[in-house]
Amino acid sequence: MKRYLPLFCSFFLVFTVCVTRDSVDTEKVTQEVKLVIDRFYQLYTTKDLDLLSKIVAHDEDMVNLGTDSVEYWVGWESLNTAFQKQWESFEKPEITYRNQSIKISQSRTVSWYSMLLDFTVVFEGKTVRWTGARTTGILEKREGEWKIVQFHNSMPVLIPAADY
Repeated sequence: MKRYLPLFCSFFLVFTVCVTRDSVDTEKVTQEVKLVIDRFYQLYTTKDLDLLSKIVAHDEDMVNLGTDSVEYWVGWESLNTAFQKQWESFEKPEITYRNQSIKISQSRTVSWYSMLLDFTVVFEGKTVRWTGARTTGILEKREGEWKIVQFHNSMPVLIPAADY
């Protein structure tokens, strides 16, 4: 038994270091992703087109969905144009979110998130408020930087269609 003790201790040490490093790496990556998500939703108040361009993928075939039926954007150009028009059309945006959940793939190159979003704007002199919008998205690490490659916002049905 004494003969195997050094081997067992070595295995235990390597296992402990790997598991600890893995947890630290996952937390670091999660914080990197959270920063990009936070910056993305702050865009509604900053209206920073340069930042939008930096943190969103420029894929021609990416699909993003907003809450309105016309908010179905295919490709970077479509999304960029729509955001510019939206930002020009409203004033005093306020955005908050809660219940944020961020997951990281084992490869640490893909992440997905979900959260609930509250959004208030003044549009044509009237205050418009969305409460509890369900928001999901996917990010991919490309050339060392996290990019949003897909997001989807939807409003919950207030009166359930069925009891279950």
